[in-house]
Order: sequence, then structure tokens, then C-alpha cells
Amino acid sequence: MKNKLLSRDDNILKVKGLDAINETPVLDIRPFAENYDCPS
Repeated sequence: MKNKLLSRDDNILKVKGLDAINETPVLDIRPFAENYDCPS
């Protein structure tokens, strides 16, 4: 499942499909980069 931005309210993003625990802070959001994100 791809991540989907549902809404944004100032610095609060509501997303669907993010692999995280509900209500936890996200420090950095980056796009998927196959060269870096796929183990060899």
C-alpha cells in the first residue's frame, strides 16, 4: 500500500499507509529511493 496524505493542519499530517504507531511523532519524511532503501 502506498502512503496517502489525508489532511494537513499546520505541522500535523494525517496519513494512511504509513508504517508507524498511531499518534507518534515523525521526525523526517523522505521519498522512497531504491538505491538506498532496498537491502542487497
